[in-house]
Amino acid sequence: MSGRDASALVECAAKLMHEDAIEDIGEALRRATRMLGRTNTRLPQAEDVRAALLRRLRLFSADSDQVLLEMRKAALDAMEFLAEFKPRAIGSVIDGTAQLSDRIKLLCECDPPDRLAERLQELRIPAQQLQRFVAGELEQSFEFIAGKFAFELIAQAPRKPQRAVLCANAAQLRRLIACSV
Repeated sequence: MSGRDASALVECAAKLMHEDAIEDIGEALRRATRMLGRTNTRLPQAEDVRAALLRRLRLFSADSDQVLLEMRKAALDAMEFLAEFKPRAIGSVIDGTAQLSDRIKLLCECDPPDRLAERLQELRIPAQQLQRFVAGELEQSFEFIAGKFAFELIAQAPRKPQRAVLCANAAQLRRLIACSV
């Protein structure tokens, strides 16, 4: 693939993420590939798409830094409420590409996942339970709205190997917030 083709895919994927509220970089790249009529194409690196999305957010969304800060603070509040589950923030809130349409994603250690559902009920948070396969394993998550933000809590067994994703615990998230104020 030429440099121009790769650049077009990256920019198209970033545009889809920004305008169509696609959270998953892989999904955005697959859609961009179809839209541009590319076949048998090696996909660009996710980091290139993140960088292009950050450029778009700064250019077209003047309040993107404020939205990111507010989402990080909301994530930290949720992490403090759910401290017993050792939550770790993942996704756009951590990599800096968060948009108002994104869900704040937290990995929560619990086995069985029903413990997390019970805690949400105790907090009177109406959540929708979802199940899906990720890397060949069944994953349970809980989605809800709190204030103006959507959340996704992903239940993960405590001794399960960590996902290969960028994540932050509460202390790390506090430092991110402090650096951006």
